[in-house]
Amino acid sequence: MAISADQPIVPGCVIRTGLMTPAKIPPTAEVPTVVPSVVGRALRAVTIANEWISAQILVDQGADIHTLVFKPLGIDVLWKPKRAAREPGVGPPLAGDSFVLWNEYFRGGWNLIFPNFGPAVTHRGSPLEFHGEAARVAWSLGKIESSPAGASVELEVALLRSPFHIKRLISLKAGEPVLSISETITNQGQEAMECMWAHHPAFGAPLVSSDCIIETSAQLIESDDGYSVPGNDLPTGQTWPWPHVKNKRGEDVDLSKMPPRDAQHTRVLYLKQFTQPHYRLVNRAIGLGVELSWDAAVFPYATFWQDSGGGAGYPLFSEAYVMAIEPTSSYPAQGLSTVMEKTGTHMTFAPGERKTTEVKARLFEP
Repeated sequence: MAISADQPIVPGCVIRTGLMTPAKIPPTAEVPTVVPSVVGRALRAVTIANEWISAQILVDQGADIHTLVFKPLGIDVLWKPKRAAREPGVGPPLAGDSFVLWNEYFRGGWNLIFPNFGPAVTHRGSPLEFHGEAARVAWSLGKIESSPAGASVELEVALLRSPFHIKRLISLKAGEPVLSISETITNQGQEAMECMWAHHPAFGAPLVSSDCIIETSAQLIESDDGYSVPGNDLPTGQTWPWPHVKNKRGEDVDLSKMPPRDAQHTRVLYLKQFTQPHYRLVNRAIGLGVELSWDAAVFPYATFWQDSGGGAGYPLFSEAYVMAIEPTSSYPAQGLSTVMEKTGTHMTFAPGERKTTEVKARLFEP
């Protein structure tokens, strides 16, 4: 359907010269809601919303945050792969290793990565999947609450390949463009358990463009020492002060600026030494930004993944245009066994130990 200039498509938003521009009238106050739904044929989901934001949560797929929409502009800030994902339980069983299976079902969005980050490993006799089990399994939907003050959704899961129990409380308050994710992880086993814990929010267009600026309090950025793929324009295993680095040709690169879609780069690095654990992606051309903040005691690092068409071959086929900065307990994202050998930054839960943390996403008009 063709849309003419100045034709309203969502409340408080008009199209002008191809860019979404916020109306000057603030959104009308709404009572926060939680609405169940189904994605595809049978994937359970719930959407939590107020007048500023809405977020769709995939109950049957890792309790992923599938969409995060800034309602005044009608923009979903989260990236989705171009190719449709398969649905759990639909069609014949799939063959392939853990990496293939992850990508067959991957819907983009914002994933919880636990207890492994990176390639599949065998740890304490258990096969830990690529990017961990938590984002692959169906969760149980618990208490749902909605009132004039706010709304919340409880979800939980007991993992099968390690003795961890995870509980999430996803909430928002009335009148605030902030989504809060509180997580509690408990080691229910009788052995100390090592793990990696991370959040994987992937952001896409139109927020991500060559007009997008990355702001962070991290002091250092270190390139992954094993990311030797043709599209990576940066030397591996190097550390620089944020944001200025050197590429393989010795040229200056400012990582605070998103490269254009056709740059054909793919990069994996690690942000370190945060003075305040947060970052912002700001796109003034469309009048939108997102800020993520978290607990540095649990997530002292952040993985920096950026692809502007440089991820050739399966599974991206040079089609991705994505920016993800991922609060993480441990680095590099090369699997738990490698982390224990290289950096020793893995987490350890004593028998019965419980850890709770919170991550917040705030959407704003810069």
